[in-house]
Amino acid sequence: MFWTKKESTDSARQRETEALLLDMKGQLAAIGKAQAVIEFSLEGRILTANDNFLRVLGYSLEEVKGQHHSMFVDPVERASVEYRLFWEKLGRGEYDAGQYKRVGKGGKEVWIQASYNPILDASGKAFKVVKYATDITDQKMRSADFEGQLAAIGKAQAVITFSLDGRILSANDNFLKAMGYSLDEIKGQHHSIFVDSAYRSSAEYRSFWERLGRGEYDSGQYKRIAKGGKEVWIQASYNPIMDMNGRPFKVVKYATETTEQVKAAQALQSAVEETQKLAAQAKDGDLTHRISLAGKTGSVEALCQGVNALVDTMHDSVARINRYAQSGVDADFQRGTTDYQNANGDANWTGPNKCLGPISEAPFYAVRLYPGDIGAATGLVTDTHARVLDRDDRPIGGLYACGNDIQSVMGGVYPGPGITLGPGLTFGFLAARHATVRAQQPASAALTNARDEALTLPVELQSSVHAK
Repeated sequence: MFWTKKESTDSARQRETEALLLDMKGQLAAIGKAQAVIEFSLEGRILTANDNFLRVLGYSLEEVKGQHHSMFVDPVERASVEYRLFWEKLGRGEYDAGQYKRVGKGGKEVWIQASYNPILDASGKAFKVVKYATDITDQKMRSADFEGQLAAIGKAQAVITFSLDGRILSANDNFLKAMGYSLDEIKGQHHSIFVDSAYRSSAEYRSFWERLGRGEYDSGQYKRIAKGGKEVWIQASYNPIMDMNGRPFKVVKYATETTEQVKAAQALQSAVEETQKLAAQAKDGDLTHRISLAGKTGSVEALCQGVNALVDTMHDSVARINRYAQSGVDADFQRGTTDYQNANGDANWTGPNKCLGPISEAPFYAVRLYPGDIGAATGLVTDTHARVLDRDDRPIGGLYACGNDIQSVMGGVYPGPGITLGPGLTFGFLAARHATVRAQQPASAALTNARDEALTLPVELQSSVHAK
Protein backbone atom coordinates (compact mmCIF):
# COMPACT_ATOMS: atom_id res chain seq x y z
CA MET A 1 0.00 0.00 0.00
CA PHE A 2 1.25 3.47 -0.88
CA TRP A 3 0.56 6.61 1.21
CA THR A 4 0.12 9.91 -0.43
CA LYS A 5 1.81 12.99 0.93
CA LYS A 6 -1.57 14.45 1.90
CA GLU A 7 -2.53 11.32 3.83
CA SER A 8 0.78 11.36 5.63
CA THR A 9 0.28 14.99 6.70
CA ASP A 10 -3.26 14.34 7.88
CA SER A 11 -2.09 11.39 9.90
CA ALA A 12 0.60 13.45 11.57
CA ARG A 13 -1.90 16.14 12.47
CA GLN A 14 -4.23 13.58 13.89
CA ARG A 15 -1.50 12.14 16.04
CA GLU A 16 -0.59 15.61 17.27
CA THR A 17 -4.23 16.32 18.07
CA GLU A 18 -4.60 13.05 19.91
CA ALA A 19 -1.44 13.73 21.83
CA LEU A 20 -2.70 17.21 22.73
CA LEU A 21 -6.01 15.81 23.88
CA LEU A 22 -4.27 13.20 25.98
CA ASP A 23 -2.12 15.93 27.53
CA MET A 24 -5.18 18.06 28.30
CA LYS A 25 -6.99 15.08 29.78
CA GLY A 26 -3.96 14.32 31.93
CA GLN A 27 -3.79 17.88 33.17
CA LEU A 28 -7.51 17.96 33.92
CA ALA A 29 -7.23 14.65 35.74
CA ALA A 30 -4.36 16.03 37.80
CA ILE A 31 -6.39 19.14 38.60
CA GLY A 32 -9.36 16.96 39.49
CA LYS A 33 -7.23 15.00 41.94
CA ALA A 34 -6.02 18.14 43.69
CA GLN A 35 -9.03 20.42 43.48
CA ALA A 36 -12.78 20.46 43.84
CA VAL A 37 -14.30 20.71 40.36
CA ILE A 38 -17.91 21.37 39.35
CA GLU A 39 -19.48 22.25 36.01
CA PHE A 40 -22.53 24.46 35.40
CA SER A 41 -24.69 25.41 32.48
CA LEU A 42 -24.71 29.09 31.62
CA GLU A 43 -27.91 29.38 33.66
CA GLY A 44 -26.18 27.98 36.74
CA ARG A 45 -27.56 24.44 36.67
CA ILE A 46 -25.17 21.76 37.94
CA LEU A 47 -23.95 19.38 35.20
CA THR A 48 -21.39 17.34 37.14
CA ALA A 49 -19.02 17.52 40.12
CA ASN A 50 -16.00 15.51 41.15
CA ASP A 51 -15.51 13.65 44.42
CA ASN A 52 -13.45 16.44 45.98
CA PHE A 53 -16.23 18.94 45.50
CA LEU A 54 -18.92 16.56 46.74
CA ARG A 55 -16.86 15.70 49.83
CA VAL A 56 -16.25 19.35 50.70
CA LEU A 57 -19.96 20.27 50.41
CA GLY A 58 -21.20 16.99 51.90
CA TYR A 59 -23.47 15.93 49.01
CA SER A 60 -23.67 13.03 46.53
CA LEU A 61 -23.78 13.74 42.80
CA GLU A 62 -27.41 12.60 42.63
CA GLU A 63 -28.38 15.21 45.26
CA VAL A 64 -26.89 18.14 43.35
CA LYS A 65 -27.07 17.26 39.63
CA GLY A 66 -29.64 19.46 37.89
CA GLN A 67 -29.95 21.77 40.89
CA HIS A 68 -29.07 25.45 40.67
CA HIS A 69 -25.82 26.80 42.06
CA SER A 70 -27.90 28.94 44.44
CA MET A 71 -28.31 25.91 46.70
CA PHE A 72 -24.74 26.61 47.84
CA VAL A 73 -25.31 30.23 48.94
CA ASP A 74 -27.24 31.71 51.85
CA PRO A 75 -30.73 33.18 51.28
CA VAL A 76 -29.56 36.78 51.59
CA GLU A 77 -26.94 36.43 48.86
CA ARG A 78 -29.26 34.35 46.70
CA ALA A 79 -31.81 37.18 46.59
CA SER A 80 -29.25 39.93 46.02
CA VAL A 81 -28.60 41.93 42.87
CA GLU A 82 -24.92 41.04 43.13
CA TYR A 83 -25.69 37.34 42.80
CA ARG A 84 -27.79 37.85 39.69
CA LEU A 85 -25.11 40.00 38.09
CA PHE A 86 -22.54 37.32 38.96
CA TRP A 87 -24.28 34.77 36.72
CA GLU A 88 -24.96 37.29 33.99
CA LYS A 89 -21.25 38.03 33.90
CA LEU A 90 -20.38 34.33 33.59
CA GLY A 91 -23.03 33.90 30.87
CA ARG A 92 -21.21 36.52 28.82
CA GLY A 93 -18.05 34.45 29.05
CA GLU A 94 -16.34 36.61 31.68
CA TYR A 95 -14.05 34.99 34.22
CA ASP A 96 -14.44 35.42 38.00
CA ALA A 97 -12.17 34.39 40.88
CA GLY A 98 -11.78 35.01 44.60
CA GLN A 99 -12.65 33.71 48.04
CA TYR A 100 -16.27 32.69 48.44
CA LYS A 101 -18.42 31.64 51.35
CA ARG A 102 -20.61 28.66 50.45
CA VAL A 103 -23.18 26.61 52.37
CA GLY A 104 -22.78 22.83 52.47
CA LYS A 105 -25.26 20.15 53.35
CA GLY A 106 -26.97 20.74 56.66
CA GLY A 107 -26.08 24.45 56.65
CA LYS A 108 -22.33 23.90 57.14
CA GLU A 109 -20.30 27.01 56.32
CA VAL A 110 -17.55 26.38 53.77
CA TRP A 111 -14.96 28.81 52.42
CA ILE A 112 -13.32 28.18 49.05
CA GLN A 113 -10.61 29.80 46.95
CA ALA A 114 -12.10 29.37 43.47
CA SER A 115 -12.20 30.44 39.85
CA TYR A 116 -15.29 30.36 37.64
CA ASN A 117 -14.13 29.67 34.07
CA PRO A 118 -16.54 30.03 31.13
CA ILE A 119 -15.70 27.38 28.48
CA LEU A 120 -15.94 28.60 24.89
CA ASP A 121 -16.92 26.58 21.78
CA ALA A 122 -15.14 26.73 18.43
CA SER A 123 -16.95 29.96 17.56
CA GLY A 124 -15.78 31.62 20.83
CA LYS A 125 -19.15 31.44 22.47
CA ALA A 126 -19.47 30.30 26.09
CA PHE A 127 -21.45 27.12 26.56
CA LYS A 128 -20.67 26.08 30.16
CA VAL A 129 -18.82 27.19 33.29
CA VAL A 130 -16.24 25.09 35.12
CA LYS A 131 -15.28 25.99 38.68
CA TYR A 132 -11.96 24.93 40.19
CA ALA A 133 -11.89 25.33 43.96
CA THR A 134 -9.77 24.68 47.04
CA ASP A 135 -11.27 24.32 50.49
CA ILE A 136 -9.76 27.09 52.65
CA THR A 137 -12.20 26.83 55.55
CA ASP A 138 -9.52 25.89 58.09
CA GLN A 139 -7.17 28.63 56.92
CA LYS A 140 -10.02 31.12 56.95
CA MET A 141 -10.98 30.18 60.49
CA ARG A 142 -7.37 30.44 61.67
CA SER A 143 -7.04 33.78 59.93
CA ALA A 144 -10.28 34.99 61.52
CA ASP A 145 -9.00 33.80 64.90
CA PHE A 146 -5.69 35.63 64.43
CA GLU A 147 -7.41 38.75 63.20
CA GLY A 148 -9.85 38.63 66.10
CA GLN A 149 -7.04 38.31 68.61
CA LEU A 150 -5.11 41.15 67.00
CA ALA A 151 -8.23 43.30 66.97
CA ALA A 152 -8.79 42.58 70.66
CA ILE A 153 -5.18 43.47 71.45
CA GLY A 154 -5.54 46.62 69.39
CA LYS A 155 -8.55 47.67 71.45
CA ALA A 156 -6.75 47.15 74.76
CA GLN A 157 -3.19 48.15 73.93
CA ALA A 158 -1.12 50.70 72.07
CA VAL A 159 0.25 49.12 68.88
CA ILE A 160 2.86 50.47 66.48
CA THR A 161 4.68 48.81 63.57
CA PHE A 162 8.25 49.57 62.43
CA SER A 163 10.49 48.55 59.59
CA LEU A 164 13.67 46.74 60.64
CA ASP A 165 15.60 50.01 60.56
CA GLY A 166 13.11 51.66 62.95
CA ARG A 167 10.89 53.61 60.56
CA ILE A 168 7.25 53.90 61.58
CA LEU A 169 4.85 52.02 59.27
CA SER A 170 1.58 52.31 61.18
CA ALA A 171 0.15 52.93 64.65
CA ASN A 172 -3.26 52.44 66.20
CA ASP A 173 -5.40 55.06 67.94
CA ASN A 174 -4.35 53.95 71.43
CA PHE A 175 -0.70 54.58 70.65
CA LEU A 176 -1.38 57.91 68.96
CA LYS A 177 -3.50 59.05 71.91
CA ALA A 178 -0.84 58.09 74.45
CA MET A 179 1.90 59.95 72.57
CA GLY A 180 -0.22 62.92 71.45
CA TYR A 181 0.44 62.58 67.71
CA SER A 182 -1.61 61.92 64.57
CA LEU A 183 -0.55 59.14 62.20
CA ASP A 184 0.41 61.66 59.51
CA GLU A 185 2.84 63.30 61.94
CA ILE A 186 4.83 60.15 62.66
CA LYS A 187 4.45 57.80 59.66
CA GLY A 188 7.85 57.39 58.00
CA GLN A 189 9.63 58.96 60.98
CA HIS A 190 12.21 57.05 63.02
CA HIS A 191 11.38 55.57 66.41
CA SER A 192 14.03 57.88 67.88
CA ILE A 193 11.48 60.74 67.95
CA PHE A 194 10.11 59.00 71.07
CA VAL A 195 13.37 58.97 73.09
CA ASP A 196 15.44 61.71 74.71
CA SER A 197 18.54 63.05 72.96
CA ALA A 198 21.02 61.38 75.33
CA TYR A 199 19.57 57.91 74.79
CA ARG A 200 19.12 58.53 71.05
CA SER A 201 22.88 59.01 70.56
CA SER A 202 23.91 56.17 72.87
CA ALA A 203 25.51 52.83 71.92
CA GLU A 204 22.75 51.16 73.95
CA TYR A 205 20.04 52.54 71.65
CA ARG A 206 21.94 51.53 68.51
CA SER A 207 22.38 48.02 69.93
CA PHE A 208 18.63 47.90 70.72
CA TRP A 209 17.71 48.23 67.03
CA GLU A 210 20.48 45.90 65.92
CA ARG A 211 19.02 43.16 68.11
CA LEU A 212 15.53 43.71 66.74
CA GLY A 213 16.94 43.63 63.20
CA ARG A 214 18.38 40.19 63.92
CA GLY A 215 14.93 39.03 65.00
CA GLU A 216 15.57 39.17 68.77
CA TYR A 217 12.62 39.97 71.02
CA ASP A 218 12.81 42.73 73.63
CA SER A 219 10.46 43.70 76.44
CA GLY A 220 10.43 45.79 79.59
CA GLN A 221 9.48 49.15 81.01
CA TYR A 222 10.58 52.08 78.86
CA LYS A 223 10.62 55.84 79.26
CA ARG A 224 9.42 57.58 76.09
CA ILE A 225 8.95 61.22 75.10
CA ALA A 226 5.53 62.24 73.76
CA LYS A 227 4.63 65.29 71.72
CA GLY A 228 5.64 68.50 73.45
CA GLY A 229 8.30 66.78 75.58
CA LYS A 230 5.86 65.05 77.93
CA GLU A 231 7.41 62.07 79.75
CA VAL A 232 5.49 58.82 79.18
CA TRP A 233 6.25 55.39 80.69
CA ILE A 234 5.17 52.18 78.95
CA GLN A 235 5.29 48.45 79.62
CA ALA A 236 5.98 47.09 76.15
CA SER A 237 7.26 44.24 73.99
CA TYR A 238 9.06 44.65 70.67
CA ASN A 239 8.23 41.66 68.48
CA PRO A 240 10.12 40.93 65.22
CA ILE A 241 7.72 39.37 62.69
CA MET A 242 9.15 36.57 60.55
CA ASP A 243 8.40 35.77 56.91
CA MET A 244 7.87 32.25 55.55
CA ASN A 245 11.62 31.70 55.48
CA GLY A 246 12.04 32.65 59.11
CA ARG A 247 13.60 36.01 58.35
CA PRO A 248 12.37 39.15 60.17
CA PHE A 249 10.73 41.75 57.97
CA LYS A 250 9.12 44.15 60.47
CA VAL A 251 8.77 44.85 64.20
CA VAL A 252 5.46 45.21 66.04
CA LYS A 253 5.36 46.81 69.48
CA TYR A 254 2.52 46.15 71.91
CA ALA A 255 2.44 48.58 74.81
CA THR A 256 0.44 49.63 77.87
CA GLU A 257 0.92 53.07 79.36
CA THR A 258 2.12 52.89 82.97
CA THR A 259 2.99 56.53 83.61
CA GLU A 260 0.75 56.91 86.67
CA GLN A 261 1.93 53.63 88.20
CA VAL A 262 5.60 54.54 87.68
CA LYS A 263 5.16 58.00 89.18
CA ALA A 264 3.28 56.53 92.14
CA ALA A 265 6.09 54.02 92.71
CA GLN A 266 8.67 56.79 92.46
CA ALA A 267 6.71 58.93 94.92
CA LEU A 268 6.46 56.01 97.36
CA GLN A 269 10.18 55.31 97.09
CA SER A 270 10.91 58.99 97.68
CA ALA A 271 8.56 59.01 100.68
CA VAL A 272 10.26 55.95 102.17
CA GLU A 273 13.70 57.52 101.76
CA GLU A 274 12.53 60.84 103.23
CA THR A 275 10.87 59.02 106.17
CA GLN A 276 14.08 57.10 106.88
CA LYS A 277 16.05 60.35 106.80
CA LEU A 278 13.51 62.07 109.06
CA ALA A 279 13.61 59.17 111.52
CA ALA A 280 17.41 59.36 111.67
CA GLN A 281 17.24 63.13 112.32
CA ALA A 282 14.62 62.64 115.04
CA LYS A 283 16.77 59.95 116.66
CA ASP A 284 19.56 62.51 116.85
CA GLY A 285 17.19 64.96 118.56
CA ASP A 286 16.49 67.13 115.49
CA LEU A 287 12.71 67.54 115.14
CA THR A 288 12.80 70.56 112.83
CA HIS A 289 12.58 68.71 109.50
CA ARG A 290 9.44 67.53 107.64
CA ILE A 291 8.70 65.47 104.52
CA SER A 292 7.89 67.62 101.49
CA LEU A 293 4.40 66.97 100.08
CA ALA A 294 5.27 68.37 96.64
CA GLY A 295 4.27 65.96 93.87
CA LYS A 296 2.68 63.48 96.29
CA THR A 297 -0.97 62.46 96.02
CA GLY A 298 -3.41 59.88 97.34
CA SER A 299 -2.18 57.32 99.86
CA VAL A 300 1.46 58.44 99.58
CA GLU A 301 0.48 62.01 100.47
CA ALA A 302 -1.63 60.74 103.40
CA LEU A 303 1.29 58.64 104.64
CA CYS A 304 3.67 61.62 104.56
CA GLN A 305 1.12 63.85 106.27
CA GLY A 306 0.77 61.24 109.01
CA VAL A 307 4.54 61.06 109.55
CA ASN A 308 4.77 64.85 109.63
CA ALA A 309 1.92 65.03 112.16
CA LEU A 310 3.67 62.48 114.37
CA VAL A 311 6.86 64.53 114.32
CA ASP A 312 4.82 67.68 115.04
CA THR A 313 3.36 65.98 118.12
CA MET A 314 6.78 64.85 119.29
CA HIS A 315 8.17 68.34 118.73
CA ASP A 316 5.32 69.95 120.70
CA SER A 317 5.68 67.49 123.56
CA VAL A 318 9.41 68.02 123.87
CA ALA A 319 8.97 71.79 123.63
CA ARG A 320 6.35 71.77 126.40
CA ILE A 321 8.56 69.68 128.67
CA ASN A 322 11.51 71.95 128.04
CA ARG A 323 9.37 75.03 128.60
CA TYR A 324 8.15 73.84 131.99
CA ALA A 325 11.56 72.51 132.96
CA GLN A 326 13.08 75.91 132.32
CA SER A 327 10.25 77.95 133.84
CA GLY A 328 11.82 78.29 137.27
CA VAL A 329 10.77 75.05 138.95
CA ASP A 330 14.35 74.04 139.55
CA ALA A 331 15.13 77.44 141.05
CA ASP A 332 12.04 77.29 143.26
CA PHE A 333 12.98 73.86 144.48
CA GLN A 334 16.57 74.81 145.14
CA ARG A 335 15.43 77.76 147.17
CA GLY A 336 13.18 75.45 149.16
CA THR A 337 15.96 73.00 149.92
CA THR A 338 18.21 75.87 150.95
CA ASP A 339 15.55 76.97 153.46
CA TYR A 340 15.38 73.44 154.79
CA GLN A 341 19.11 73.15 155.16
CA ASN A 342 19.34 76.53 156.87
CA ALA A 343 16.73 75.41 159.38
CA ASN A 344 18.21 72.00 160.03
CA GLY A 345 21.92 72.43 159.84
CA ASP A 346 24.17 70.54 157.45
CA ALA A 347 21.65 68.11 156.02
CA ASN A 348 23.23 65.77 153.47
CA TRP A 349 21.19 65.07 150.29
CA THR A 350 22.67 61.92 148.83
CA GLY A 351 20.63 61.84 145.60
CA PRO A 352 19.77 64.39 142.94
CA ASN A 353 16.75 66.65 143.30
CA LYS A 354 14.95 66.06 140.04
CA CYS A 355 12.18 68.04 138.40
CA LEU A 356 9.99 65.58 136.54
CA GLY A 357 8.24 68.23 134.46
CA PRO A 358 4.63 69.30 134.14
CA ILE A 359 1.92 66.97 135.36
CA SER A 360 -0.87 68.85 133.61
CA GLU A 361 -1.61 72.24 132.12
CA ALA A 362 -2.47 73.39 135.66
CA PRO A 363 0.42 74.99 137.63
CA PHE A 364 1.44 71.75 139.40
CA TYR A 365 4.94 70.32 139.33
CA ALA A 366 6.12 66.89 140.43
CA VAL A 367 9.39 66.87 142.39
CA ARG A 368 11.10 63.75 143.69
CA LEU A 369 13.39 64.06 146.73
CA TYR A 370 16.01 61.63 147.86
CA PRO A 371 16.28 62.13 151.68
CA GLY A 372 19.25 59.81 152.20
CA ASP A 373 21.23 60.77 155.33
CA ILE A 374 18.66 63.32 156.44
CA GLY A 375 16.77 60.60 158.22
CA ALA A 376 19.89 59.45 159.96
CA ALA A 377 20.58 62.96 161.10
CA THR A 378 17.19 63.37 162.69
CA GLY A 379 16.46 59.76 163.56
CA LEU A 380 12.87 60.23 162.50
CA VAL A 381 12.60 58.45 159.11
CA THR A 382 10.36 55.41 158.96
CA ASP A 383 9.03 53.25 156.12
CA THR A 384 5.60 54.71 156.48
CA HIS A 385 4.06 55.51 153.09
CA ALA A 386 0.73 57.10 152.37
CA ARG A 387 -1.17 57.44 149.11
CA VAL A 388 -1.51 60.87 147.55
CA LEU A 389 -5.11 61.71 146.74
CA ASP A 390 -6.69 64.32 144.51
CA ARG A 391 -9.08 66.92 145.88
CA ASP A 392 -11.96 64.44 145.53
CA ASP A 393 -10.05 61.92 147.69
CA ARG A 394 -9.35 59.69 144.69
CA PRO A 395 -5.92 58.01 144.63
CA ILE A 396 -3.58 59.39 141.97
CA GLY A 397 -2.17 56.31 140.21
CA GLY A 398 1.44 55.54 141.15
CA LEU A 399 1.92 58.44 143.59
CA TYR A 400 2.94 57.95 147.23
CA ALA A 401 4.00 60.34 149.97
CA CYS A 402 6.80 59.12 152.23
CA GLY A 403 6.24 60.34 155.75
CA ASN A 404 7.38 59.70 159.32
CA ASP A 405 5.81 58.94 162.66
CA ILE A 406 5.44 62.55 163.77
CA GLN A 407 2.54 62.74 166.18
CA SER A 408 1.35 66.05 164.94
CA VAL A 409 0.00 67.12 161.61
CA MET A 410 2.61 68.44 159.26
CA GLY A 411 1.90 72.08 158.64
CA GLY A 412 2.91 74.36 155.94
CA VAL A 413 1.13 75.88 153.04
CA TYR A 414 3.16 76.30 149.85
CA PRO A 415 2.07 79.73 148.72
CA GLY A 416 4.70 80.21 146.07
CA PRO A 417 8.39 79.73 145.39
CA GLY A 418 10.32 77.87 148.03
CA ILE A 419 9.42 75.03 150.34
CA THR A 420 8.60 75.65 154.04
CA LEU A 421 9.02 72.57 156.18
CA GLY A 422 7.62 71.81 159.62
CA PRO A 423 10.11 71.46 162.50
CA GLY A 424 12.07 68.22 162.57
CA LEU A 425 10.28 66.79 159.48
CA THR A 426 12.27 64.44 157.26
CA PHE A 427 10.60 62.95 154.21
CA GLY A 428 10.61 62.29 150.44
CA PHE A 429 7.46 63.36 148.69
CA LEU A 430 5.66 64.57 145.57
CA ALA A 431 4.80 68.21 146.10
CA ALA A 432 2.48 70.43 144.16
CA ARG A 433 2.73 74.16 144.27
CA HIS A 434 -0.36 75.80 145.71
CA ALA A 435 -1.30 72.62 147.59
CA THR A 436 -1.32 71.60 151.25
CA VAL A 437 0.35 68.26 152.08
CA ARG A 438 -0.42 66.70 155.47
CA ALA A 439 1.05 63.60 157.10
CA GLN A 440 -0.94 61.81 159.80
CA GLN A 441 -0.21 58.80 162.03
CA PRO A 442 2.04 56.03 160.68
CA ALA A 443 0.52 53.95 157.87
CA SER A 444 -2.41 56.33 157.55
CA ALA A 445 -3.28 58.13 154.32
CA ALA A 446 -1.75 61.46 153.45
CA LEU A 447 -4.29 63.71 151.83
CA THR A 448 -3.49 66.22 149.16
CA ASN A 449 -6.14 68.89 149.07
CA ALA A 450 -5.46 70.46 145.69
CA ARG A 451 -6.90 73.92 145.40
CA ASP A 452 -6.49 73.97 141.61
CA GLU A 453 -6.99 71.28 138.94
CA ALA A 454 -6.74 67.63 139.97
CA LEU A 455 -3.26 66.21 139.38
CA THR A 456 -2.85 63.89 136.39
CA LEU A 457 0.54 62.33 135.91
CA PRO A 458 1.60 61.39 132.33
CA VAL A 459 2.43 57.71 131.76
CA GLU A 460 6.02 58.50 130.86
CA LEU A 461 6.57 60.10 134.31
CA GLN A 462 4.97 57.39 136.46
CA SER A 463 8.03 55.13 136.44
CA SER A 464 10.09 57.92 138.01
CA VAL A 465 7.76 58.35 140.97
CA HIS A 466 8.47 56.83 144.39
CA ALA A 467 5.93 53.98 144.59
CA LYS A 468 4.95 51.63 147.36
